[in-house]
Amino acid sequence: MLIVLARATDSTTLGNITGVTGIALFTIIFVDLGVSSLFLKKLSQQDEEGSTASLRLAVWTSLAAPPLTFAIAVLLGIELALIPFLMLCLWPALEKLIELPLAVRISQNSLGSASTLTVLRRLTPLVLQVLFMQSGVGATMAYCAALAIGALLVLAGHVGSLKGMWRRPRSAYGHTLHESIHLYISATASQSRELEVPIVAFAISPAAGALYAVGFRLARPMALIGSALAQMALADAATRGADAARGILRQAIAFAASGVALIILFSPLLPDVLAWLLGEEYRGAASVCIILLATATIAAATAPASAALQGLGHEKYVGRLAVLTQGVSLAALAVVGATFGLVLGAVTVLLSTVARLLLTVARLRSAVAT
Repeated sequence: MLIVLARATDSTTLGNITGVTGIALFTIIFVDLGVSSLFLKKLSQQDEEGSTASLRLAVWTSLAAPPLTFAIAVLLGIELALIPFLMLCLWPALEKLIELPLAVRISQNSLGSASTLTVLRRLTPLVLQVLFMQSGVGATMAYCAALAIGALLVLAGHVGSLKGMWRRPRSAYGHTLHESIHLYISATASQSRELEVPIVAFAISPAAGALYAVGFRLARPMALIGSALAQMALADAATRGADAARGILRQAIAFAASGVALIILFSPLLPDVLAWLLGEEYRGAASVCIILLATATIAAATAPASAALQGLGHEKYVGRLAVLTQGVSLAALAVVGATFGLVLGAVTVLLSTVARLLLTVARLRSAVAT
């Protein structure tokens, strides 16, 4: 979808749209309080009261995200037409709600159904974007409307699996929030990567933000893969314990090594690919794209390893590590990027991501050895 948008609009508009998107995606995790991840964990543990309480809290917290996103974006002075602006603010809340029926399918080991839902949530907005643009809708409006309407359609088609759970007896909300706090800290810190594009746009320039956004969004599929792997890893480790975690550890290491190797292998082709897909003005984004693709691959490998640790009861360690590495990463991106340029700023993000993977793997190896 970003490729279609980039070809039809200028870099400043693209930078503003990706800025709002980044704020919105971070905000939805910020208000989630970790209850969406706890919902999956409770489903896997067959805790009906705990899953009902976390389900209700997940729905209510999602509703708080759009107005908060709107307020933050306005305070930051991001300029975008009102209707597309509102749709971008609404879209992440709908996406977060889609994760609830997805969690039900994962907890039931219905991987075929979960895969179908995942494909639908990505394919539906793309189809709508193309249809809107062919019917004469402007590129910005088509992109934002396709995201919001596509997510709404997918949610409407799968929300039925949650109705019976909503009416069941629940555990106390206070107890549920206490259990979710460390999951919340980890998820919020990890999702703070969505702030990288706004940080680059404001610390360096909107044009630099647009170049960074290209690499960030091209790497987005890796983030989605990491999220899906993390959901399955959390459910698996919560039910099967150390046996599952050992397999997850091996898979995470293999995924990171093979993914980075493929990126290095095909990196010479990327400048020409970017110029062909987006136009000559984006050829200069190739170096940043390569770094961000490697970063996203390593982060995608870290996600299931971190989720396995959470499933084994090491939520505090995962949360503290996420806060430390992401805090350093965002601060270094702003300072190094503004001082030495965009490429070196991206390198600092890569290094912090590698550090998080190594520390996560070391802790997981220790956990499964005991």
